[in-house]
Amino acid sequence: MITGVHEFHSTPSVSSKKVNLHALIYNLFTIYSIIKEESRTKNLSLNNLVSNDIFINLNSDYITYMVSILIDNAWKYSIENSTLTINIKKINDKNWELKFTNKSKSIPQNINIFEQGTKVDKESKGFGYGLNWIKVLESSYNDRIEKEDSNFEITHNQLTPNSEHSFQEFILKNLRIYYEK
Repeated sequence: MITGVHEFHSTPSVSSKKVNLHALIYNLFTIYSIIKEESRTKNLSLNNLVSNDIFINLNSDYITYMVSILIDNAWKYSIENSTLTINIKKINDKNWELKFTNKSKSIPQNINIFEQGTKVDKESKGFGYGLNWIKVLESSYNDRIEKEDSNFEITHNQLTPNSEHSFQEFILKNLRIYYEK
């Protein structure tokens, strides 16, 4: 991760400024695309299906950091010449789902990728903290919002078209979004 976990502090001063989600995704993808390391994916493209009229305005720092981690992971673990697709779906008047899908090596079913220090590929330069940190942020985010209905949640699904490669889906569920018409 470009920004370390120690640079984000879960305090009452966390921002809830209005952030354009489409622009955030595009900017973070562009930033991570300039990092050139042997272990990172080459030629990853972005399919950003989030429209320009969708904003995060509740605990936007939390969501920004989670989006950053997921885009960074796509650059670390996607297969060469593949695509990261990010789309959003309205569930009801208050809740949306933001989905990140990329193609990578298959993850063994017995591995909890959200557990601290988990590395699927022992050769990876990652430390295994990013997805664990997302779960910490998820918990802290839920502590800060009104419990009107469903809690914010991050899930992972693996769709395996063959034994070598899989589509990884990370879904931010029950996300509070501001939609500007």
